[in-house]
Amino acid sequence: MKPSFEIGKALGFAIEVARARPSSFITLAVWTILYGAVLGVFQVQAIGDDMAVYMTSLTSAPAPGNDDTAETLQAISQYFSATLPFTVVALILGIVVESAWLRLFVRGQDGGVFPFRVGRDEGVYAITGLLILLIFIAALLLSFIAMFVIASLFASLGTAGAAIGGLLGGLIMFGLLVVVITQVSPALALSLLKNHISMGAAIRGAQKIFWPLLGSFIVSLVVMMLFYSVITGLISFMPFNEFGRAPSGDFVGWQAMFPYYVIVQLIALIPVAIMRGVACYAALQIDEGNRPLADTFS
Repeated sequence: MKPSFEIGKALGFAIEVARARPSSFITLAVWTILYGAVLGVFQVQAIGDDMAVYMTSLTSAPAPGNDDTAETLQAISQYFSATLPFTVVALILGIVVESAWLRLFVRGQDGGVFPFRVGRDEGVYAITGLLILLIFIAALLLSFIAMFVIASLFASLGTAGAAIGGLLGGLIMFGLLVVVITQVSPALALSLLKNHISMGAAIRGAQKIFWPLLGSFIVSLVVMMLFYSVITGLISFMPFNEFGRAPSGDFVGWQAMFPYYVIVQLIALIPVAIMRGVACYAALQIDEGNRPLADTFS
């Protein structure tokens, strides 16, 4: 049976979840905001200097006759080494937090005041996420190869041909990545719904609803870009920059930074919930029998 998929219902699914389980939704939202804000403050406080050096090395032009490649590579290496502990912590906590969200979205489970745990769901999520990452890397490599081959073939036609080949190759690369991302997008939610890795079922199901699913993600991506433009502009109203430094050059305390990061996480919560809702709606529709959504929250 072909899954039934409506773009309007997909985009509004997060709202339906909030209405069906308001206390659980609010509880998870509060935990998510606190987790993101605390991690953000700690990261800026700990590696603000490394972040500043890294961004400066990427955005500043080298002086004439001065090759600062080694200096740039050192700044990049130092930055990623400094961020590694935070990346690991964010990854682990992100799996735990997102698994709780998916339990709510696809199973309608109320996790109580502390809805987090480490168990089978988190393992299924982690392995499915790893498979998605491997698929994405493979698609990225294939798209690079396709772009290189197409650009090389057109390059023999001269400058105009090289430009056309580069443009065509870039479009093919972008199209391939969009197809892959859309195809695997329901996999995490479907795997938690069925309590086992369901990558194949997710991809087959997504193929049947590809165009409305892609349309939903395009709309949610536009919404996300609008919200993140607000977040980007918000820093200009703060008494510190993105590296946690006041105009005097001194670091500001966490007391000043924490409210800002709470606001950032609150704003980001909305587009992320919409995108999560699209993926979860798709997973529920792909699930065998195309169960009515009301069954999840009855």
